[in-house]
Amino acid sequence: MSGDGCDERCHSELSAKVTGEVEPNDDCIGANVVLLDPAAPTLTVHGRLGGRCDFDTYSVRVPAGGAVQATLLDVTGAACAPTTPAMSLTFLMPDGHTIAGVVKGSDGAGCPAIGAAQTFATGLAEGTYYVRISTNADVATAFDYQLQLQLH
Repeated sequence: MSGDGCDERCHSELSAKVTGEVEPNDDCIGANVVLLDPAAPTLTVHGRLGGRCDFDTYSVRVPAGGAVQATLLDVTGAACAPTTPAMSLTFLMPDGHTIAGVVKGSDGAGCPAIGAAQTFATGLAEGTYYVRISTNADVATAFDYQLQLQLH
C-alpha cells in the first residue's frame, strides 16, 4: 500500500521520515518514489552514485499544471565544490524513457539544477515524472550527494 514505506508497486518511498535512497534505483522501474504534495512540497534526499555506470532515479507525482524543481548539492547540503565530479540531471516523461530535458554541471562549476528556466519541467500534465542523476564522465569512485526536490 502506498504510504507505508513502499508504494503499490513495492517501490521504496522517500519522505521526511526516510530520506536515504534505496538501491536498486537505476531506472524508472526501480525508481525511489519521492512523496511530495502541496502540504509538503519540498524534500531533500540523500544518495550515492556508485562510480562507473551508476544512475540514481527518483519518481515524483505531479498534479496537472505543476512544476518540478531539482537541485543537486554536495553531501553536506552545500553548493558543490570544485572537487565534486560533474553530474547531470535528466528529466524524464511519465513513460520513464522519453527525455524532456537535461541539465549538465561541469567540474568546478557547481552542480546542475532544474528550475523555472527549464520550461520542460513546468506546466506539466498530471502524472509521474522521473529525475535521473548521473556523472558526465567515467568516475571511478563512489560519492555522496543530496538532491532537493520541490513541487510547485
